Amino acid sequence: MHVRKLTIRALALIIVCLALGANALGQQFQIQKADYGYGHLRVDVTQRLRELARSNTTFRMGNSTFGIDPAPGRVKTLRIIARGPRGASRTFEYREGSVVDGSQFTGWGGGNWGNNGQYQILGAWYGIVRSNVDVTQRLKELARSIHVLSNG
Repeated sequence: MHVRKLTIRALALIIVCLALGANALGQQFQIQKADYGYGHLRVDVTQRLRELARSNTTFRMGNSTFGIDPAPGRVKTLRIIARGPRGASRTFEYREGSVVDGSQFTGWGGGNWGNNGQYQILGAWYGIVRSNVDVTQRLKELARSIHVLSNG
């Protein structure tokens, strides 16, 4: 029984290492917030960016993108504040008229970044080191159904 507990612990450690390693290798950043403007004349565009992320991998950024000109006559920037794979914050800045490529951000295509402190399922396996099965999708389905039930 003692050997079995060690084997399960070893498998859990491997899972954590694989999840952390995959995230670090991909250099994925999780968006925390976004603003648009010039100097101190900025507006929060986090929600609008989330909408854009759901439908586009890339887009050209400007006043028409966000439906506002917070600093008329000035060249504005989009600032995306994100957390890196090791937890450090990083700011990405895009000059007005430039193309924003969301592929470096976690969950971009679904617009499901910025999980507000909730856990994100990266991978799950059931079994022991020499005999296990990937149950990631099933666990995600269960988590979604629990979320739907709890939000009513």
